Amino acid sequence: MVLTGVKKKDGWLMSRWQLTYGVSWEGLCKAVCSLYQSYESPELLLGGNKREISNKESILKLPEDSSLVIRGISKVVGLPLMITFYNQLKDVDVSIIAEGKEFSKVDYEKFNKVLGSFMDSVELAMYK
Repeated sequence: MVLTGVKKKDGWLMSRWQLTYGVSWEGLCKAVCSLYQSYESPELLLGGNKREISNKESILKLPEDSSLVIRGISKVVGLPLMITFYNQLKDVDVSIIAEGKEFSKVDYEKFNKVLGSFMDSVELAMYK
């Protein structure tokens, strides 16, 4: 994925990433399924509405909608992290609380170095 922008808003760093290739709804669900274990008490939003799931495999059976969000405390970065995938778009929005030395201010280069490989692994999960 390519980081196309990052800005600070209301105590959060809001970033937009672009997928290398377009992906199907199934691919978006695979990405969220792979992320599920890396969150403490993850929440899912399907088309903006909270969706309860019984296990991570049920993510692969979610009905197609406009967007799919996973949010919660990331075990990878230890901070609140929300990732929004959009159906039929190559854009992915990532919001992380603006705390700690890596995320306290907007620094495109540093932000890309910290989250770039993580986002690449999310994209690769779409094709497994």
